[in-house]
Amino acid sequence: MCGSARSRLLLLVLFLLVGPRIAAAQTLREDLLNLGRAGAIGGAMHSFSVFGGVPGISAATYDSDGLHLDSYKVPLSHSFAPIASGWLAGTAPYVELTAGYLHARDDTTVTDAALGSTDARLTFDAITVLAGVGLDIPILEDLGGKTILRPILLAGYAYISSNTRFSGPNASAIATATQGLLTDVSLNSLLLGGAIALTHERSIWGDVTLMLGLRFNQLVDTGLHASDSALNTTNGFSVATAVIELKGPTGIEVAGRALRWITFASGTGMYGRNSDALGFSSFAELGAGLELAGDLLIPGVEAVSLRGSGLFGDNVTGWSVGLAFSF
Repeated sequence: MCGSARSRLLLLVLFLLVGPRIAAAQTLREDLLNLGRAGAIGGAMHSFSVFGGVPGISAATYDSDGLHLDSYKVPLSHSFAPIASGWLAGTAPYVELTAGYLHARDDTTVTDAALGSTDARLTFDAITVLAGVGLDIPILEDLGGKTILRPILLAGYAYISSNTRFSGPNASAIATATQGLLTDVSLNSLLLGGAIALTHERSIWGDVTLMLGLRFNQLVDTGLHASDSALNTTNGFSVATAVIELKGPTGIEVAGRALRWITFASGTGMYGRNSDALGFSSFAELGAGLELAGDLLIPGVEAVSLRGSGLFGDNVTGWSVGLAFSF
């Protein structure tokens, strides 16, 4: 019945309900309200804010079976000097802040033998701010290099909006039935949770450095205020990321500062009830770039890099180009 194969995307649940009952707008709305109260609609909406705001998921352009995502992200983090004495001696306070914006769009068609076709254009926007505080705990010093265990407490806010424009037969009835639920939707939510990260850095092959990183995020996204109270649900999300990165000298200096090459690979997995609400739940990234290190005349910034990468996975492809800063 649905022209899109991607029925996992939450908003397409509407198209599983249309058919001979389209004219019964009240029945359709009651079905959607029941889905909303069960957490299905709010959970999928929350997945946009989590995907757009969690550190480790790249700011990039993603395409998944017709769904197009543009994610923009500013991740900032800083480790302070280690504590000198006391039971926390040797550990270092750590803070991070990630601000993200995600825009998604999709066009699809509903087809019914009796009623014909109805076109729909779906759009989503999510703004997320997620802050974290934690500790850098040095471990496994006998392995050489530097190994850090980093527990982090996370808290944040997200605003999500969505709209669907229908055209063709039954468009008016569907728009009325879905008002505030799938059409002209707004959702404010609170994010709370934590993360555990493990990083290892060491020198290999002379001036070439290796960095290995693992991070697991667990977040609870609770609706605070929505265009319909049925969307004010609480949903849990788990996101795991892994990265390997190599850096080495190019032998080139720019304004007296060393220019280094970078190559990296990473993997991301999303788990839980709404893990495939975007049409995919895991992907890999391969990329390279150049980094300018040294005194960059910007207080607190140790290095800046230009990076590009390709993304691929089950039912998703994408690419990313951007600047990264080291503090």
